[in-house]
Amino acid sequence: GSWKILVNEGDSLTRKLFTIAHELGHYFLHKEDHTKFIDGGLSHISFERTETSKFQTREIEANEFAAILIMPKSQLDLQIAELKKTLGTSNIDSRFIDLLASKFDVSPMAMMNRLKNLDYVE
Repeated sequence: GSWKILVNEGDSLTRKLFTIAHELGHYFLHKEDHTKFIDGGLSHISFERTETSKFQTREIEANEFAAILIMPKSQLDLQIAELKKTLGTSNIDSRFIDLLASKFDVSPMAMMNRLKNLDYVE
């Protein structure tokens, strides 16, 4: 009757944050389908799935949930506008992404993916 989220204590803070948000995504989006989720090398044990695409869809959905939770569009819009003003540029380059990622405590790759999904970058 209870759910637990376990994270690797050796992971970085940004990784832990995203992992927790991702697992919350599984809970809120997929809890009716499964009683246990284990991401990583042991995932095949708990899903007992035969359709790889179904699993991949759930992972994509959990990642999207995590991104929206950690990097809400309204807050991104504010931070992007502030950084553009501070840096005096409208160009969203790797330095810009690194600074933005640090403001949200996510990896640059997570930030890049979120910005792509919101059509800020290609």
